[in-house]
Amino acid sequence: MKVNTEAGVRTITINRPEKRNALTLEMYHHLTTALTEAGGDPAVRVVVLTGAGSFFSSGNDLSNFTSMASGGMEAMAETGRTTLHS
Repeated sequence: MKVNTEAGVRTITINRPEKRNALTLEMYHHLTTALTEAGGDPAVRVVVLTGAGSFFSSGNDLSNFTSMASGGMEAMAETGRTTLHS
């Protein structure tokens, strides 16, 4: 993730173009942090979420999620809920 704030606009760029910006669990954590920080910063008026290269995001990186031990999917789902509520 790349995060930039300028003139009240926080731009969060999913920066993994070689994988069509597919999201890993670690990237969800970074996204949650960036959104939470933006919400707590009175100078940030709007958040723009974009993707590097030609793609916004192809979704979840399935190789990352299928390699999780049992119980990992529940953690991933909880991280997703947290991200969406940020």
